[in-house]
Amino acid sequence: MQKSINLLGEETSPYLLQHRDNPVHWRAWNDASLAEARELNKPILLSIGYAACHWCHVMAHESFEDRETADVMNKLFVNIKVDREERPDVDAIYMAALHQLGEQGGWPLTMFLTPDAAPFWGGTYFPKEPNYGRPGFIHVMTGIARIFHEEPEKIEQNLQAVRERLNHQNAARPQAEIDNDLFLLTGEKILSIWDPVNGGVQGAPKFPQTNMIEILWRCGQQNGNSKYNSQTLFALERMAFGGIYDHLAGGFARYTVDERWLVPHFEKMLYDNAMILNQMVAQWLETKSPILEKTIAETIEWLRRDMQMDGGGLASSYDADSEGEEGRFYVWTLAEIESILGPNDGAFFAHHYDIKSVGNWEGKSIPNRLHSKALEDLDTETRLGEMRNILLENRRQRVWPGLDDKILADWNGLAITAIIRASRAFERSDWYEFAEGVFRFVSESMSENNVLVHSFCAGKTNGQGMLADYANMIEAALEMYQTSLDEKYISFAKDWADTVNRHFLAKDGGYYMTPDTSNDLILRPRNGADDATPNGNPTMMRNFTVLGAITGNVGYDATVRKILSAFSGDIKENPHAHVGFLNAFDQANRQIQVLTNKAGVNKSSLEEKISAAKFPYPIVLTNETGSGTIPENLAAEAISKMPDGIHVCIPGACLPPAMNEEDLVQRLSEARTTMPSAKD
Repeated sequence: MQKSINLLGEETSPYLLQHRDNPVHWRAWNDASLAEARELNKPILLSIGYAACHWCHVMAHESFEDRETADVMNKLFVNIKVDREERPDVDAIYMAALHQLGEQGGWPLTMFLTPDAAPFWGGTYFPKEPNYGRPGFIHVMTGIARIFHEEPEKIEQNLQAVRERLNHQNAARPQAEIDNDLFLLTGEKILSIWDPVNGGVQGAPKFPQTNMIEILWRCGQQNGNSKYNSQTLFALERMAFGGIYDHLAGGFARYTVDERWLVPHFEKMLYDNAMILNQMVAQWLETKSPILEKTIAETIEWLRRDMQMDGGGLASSYDADSEGEEGRFYVWTLAEIESILGPNDGAFFAHHYDIKSVGNWEGKSIPNRLHSKALEDLDTETRLGEMRNILLENRRQRVWPGLDDKILADWNGLAITAIIRASRAFERSDWYEFAEGVFRFVSESMSENNVLVHSFCAGKTNGQGMLADYANMIEAALEMYQTSLDEKYISFAKDWADTVNRHFLAKDGGYYMTPDTSNDLILRPRNGADDATPNGNPTMMRNFTVLGAITGNVGYDATVRKILSAFSGDIKENPHAHVGFLNAFDQANRQIQVLTNKAGVNKSSLEEKISAAKFPYPIVLTNETGSGTIPENLAAEAISKMPDGIHVCIPGACLPPAMNEEDLVQRLSEARTTMPSAKD
């Protein structure tokens, strides 16, 4: 007999807890819920969303809090609610199923499943009453339930079609050669759809698309065409000036609904900010852009001030809504600005931040500097900074958007990598300590015997570690090692990589999203396509590239080739959906390693010179005090047979040592001409 209660009060996910008082008899995704559907022979209504999702809130208010709608749901279905951030594997399966049904993806994801959890129909947001060109939710549910019980042959047709397509999508297709021509051609095609006026991909809505920014940057490094690098820098600077950026607190919203970067969808996600920071640091090393420097510092401060939880881990997101309105927390009227700053300073601030009496969005103003092409003089910027601090303190008295305080291992790994790279670039020991604290939390509170968990919330761990958790934390460990030369970080990276190979490796190549201990899914997802967050397969390819360079273990290099081969057919067929893989391919072919035991050699200075020579994400190992040694690796073995100096190693060769940093510039030039072709 079906339990007639909502069971979400037993969960820790902030998103699931938002629905614990719904009249819907919600269950979480678990064995008991799936068994209940089989026992009752009822179809499953699966609803997937996340805490910061605006349209998830809309559907909740319209339907899940509505007694009439809930009664229909409870009568006809076993209702399961999933936090997509807590169970990205469940989301991946059923989002792929929705795509195979020919529907546009998005959240909330609403899927209808058989009692055995097989998907047969679905959609995204359904209004309670017909609206937005969509049928009403009650009408949809009654129709689906009728067909399930009265026309099972139609259900079976859909089931068979979706099953075949999902299995095909999950299979390895290693029949294509991936070469540098494909890499450069993909970058050229992306550049052709780039917005020369606003930056980013043309049109609206406008997402940061950091994978695409990276491939354009890499192509510009390779082919010397300044247009590539100028466009990526331009896109990042327009974002930093735009309304997508929180000019008071720091940090970026997920996307803008317009093409100018002005009107954000106000949710702020940890992963977006980590990936944007990463690209900004890489571009700053080459360009020394003042606006990037300012934005990097402010965003890291926002992460430290507003996102770091007790113990050191970073929360997942802030909601778009507060007090029932999207963006209410972030927007201003001119009268508010002038009442806080006074008429003179208020007018000064309003001029620089586009605060208008009529507003620039729905009668209010989103602070932005899109009319600017550069920062102002130092005195002006100092004055504006003081005003921003005053307004920020005032804003902090408002009703805050909801915070999703669960700590996700994969998103924290992304943030650690970005922060630690920034700490090296700007020689900020406090940023290093910040990243170190986040790493310590994940490695101690979310890992045991080299086995990671995915989520930590309300003092409890939840969910098996997934491929992205391991991949992103391995990358973070490698960055921590390159900064500290503390071998414990190499041990973390190697141990977690061994766990990935034991529990995630597919027989025909590449890695599954979930470990081999997963038992509540209709299949183990495996793909290499880009998503909102980096795909674990190309990230592991990059990790093994770095591990191979640092440790000298040629087995890692072989693994890089195997991962690429397993997905080569998909990459060749649809390169625009696999830009992450193409970036990993370029990294593998242009990985440069610079090592020295000379005292007094500054690591950040070396990284600047390497970046100026157009090498992405170099491995730079120095001993700035001259005491101690760089741990053993292939390059160090070669160095031991050479005179003292600064040693440059590229795939397949170590060059004669440079005696000083001026010589290094020449060696880097030689490296560009002697580096093996990506086709070799």
